[in-house]
Amino acid sequence: MGWKAVELVNGKKDLIVQLSLEQQSDLRKAAQEIVASGQLPSDFTQQMQPIDILSETLRRAAYEIDNGRGIVILQGFPLAKA
Repeated sequence: MGWKAVELVNGKKDLIVQLSLEQQSDLRKAAQEIVASGQLPSDFTQQMQPIDILSETLRRAAYEIDNGRGIVILQGFPLAKA
């Protein structure tokens, strides 16, 4: 199966999932709490650190990866901020 570039009417814009400033802040806070706890990233679960504001966005992205085009671009993902 798969997809063809011509199916991306708006180019890569069709693949972008833009994280809001609030989502970025919540994700950053969750990551800081995990690091402070000393847990390994592999031990992280949604039950331990729920990120409610991101849940639906990440569910839609996962669905697109599993059942759609197989790729999404998370834009605004907070990589590093001092």
